Amino acid sequence: MRVAFSIFAAPLRFSPSQCCWARMPIGRTWLLALALLAGRGEAQRCNPELQGVAHNLAKGRPAYQSSLYPHPIVGAASKAVDGNCSGEWYTDGSCTHTGFEMEPWWYVDLGDQYAISAVVVKNRGDCCGERLQGAQIRVGDSVADHGKSSPLCGTITDTRLGSVSTLYCNWLKGRYVSIRIPGRAECLHVCEVEVYGTKPEDTFWERIKVPRVLHGGIRDSAGSTEASLLNSRMLILWALLLVLALLAGSGESQSCKPIPGGNNLAKYRPACQSSTFAYEIIGLANKAVDEICDGDFYHGSCTHTNGENNPWWYVDLGAEYAIAAMVVKNREDCCGERLKGAEVRVGNSISDHGKSNPLCGNITDGSNGSISTLYCKWMRGRYVSIHIPRQSVALTLCEVEVYGLTSENEC
Repeated sequence: MRVAFSIFAAPLRFSPSQCCWARMPIGRTWLLALALLAGRGEAQRCNPELQGVAHNLAKGRPAYQSSLYPHPIVGAASKAVDGNCSGEWYTDGSCTHTGFEMEPWWYVDLGDQYAISAVVVKNRGDCCGERLQGAQIRVGDSVADHGKSSPLCGTITDTRLGSVSTLYCNWLKGRYVSIRIPGRAECLHVCEVEVYGTKPEDTFWERIKVPRVLHGGIRDSAGSTEASLLNSRMLILWALLLVLALLAGSGESQSCKPIPGGNNLAKYRPACQSSTFAYEIIGLANKAVDEICDGDFYHGSCTHTNGENNPWWYVDLGAEYAIAAMVVKNREDCCGERLKGAEVRVGNSISDHGKSNPLCGNITDGSNGSISTLYCKWMRGRYVSIHIPRQSVALTLCEVEVYGLTSENEC
């Protein structure tokens, strides 16, 4: 039995088969717990996946950097938290810029300690994007060394002009988020930094207050060993673990590209395709929405049509949504080039399998195992479809994730 949960649609969905869905109401307690993790709604510009579902903790906060590049366009540290995601240093003047120096740094003061889910960094778009290569993102409670010794969240590897890097911090706790280029002399410039997270006490495990295990036995935070307190807390813990196991589904489940504060609307939804390749591993349409991001077709979690003219695949989201972004995982054991040029469309009609619905974008990366993210700019629709136009080829998808909001909640 597979179970999916949606913050916006708010049902638990049970799927005994591809086209048979039942619903049951979910308790307000779970909605509240997950909403706390998602954060407050606020429109964002650098990462459209987060628009309307997460709050940028860094926006407008005090920021500092190692030096200021002498130029009529002032690259002050505060330019990275001004809410302007333009990557144009010369024309828009909304990027930071240090002097050329050894290990330049920048940091923002969030004003309080937070458990950080993700940090989004926008690179300069007009030139010099390679300067950000290897920049370290750190989170901690001290800036005695400008954050250099704080725990590492991640390292920036995408230095394309105007690139947007999202680094997932696994709830590292800290008041300060810093960026440093280690081990070399360089200019540091960033055009926007967004930070997402929640207060540590609002994270799920802090709220259930699980009793601590000590050498002298199991005790609560105050040291009490009363049996009734222990039994009640353990009962709550086991109940929550059971529900979490149901929500998690298969142990192999994973997201191709985790979205902080986002919910995959396509997960376990009914899917259809133009044909099914007859082979020892059946590439059914629903293999693209099973939450298994394995790209090896022979492991059994990818779709596969026959080789045919204009093959297609689509998923029924069950209602109209405003779609922010889509993530498509390509096959990785071979044949990734088949997906190059595929059209991704969003709309409310499947009279022609979605072929006439508005275009969200085209897949341009045909490398084996590629993960393509397409931003749909809040296009509205119930159906998301993928077509390979004007070719006779097999269509294979190893996972499709769809992120958005119910239309009435669009920001």
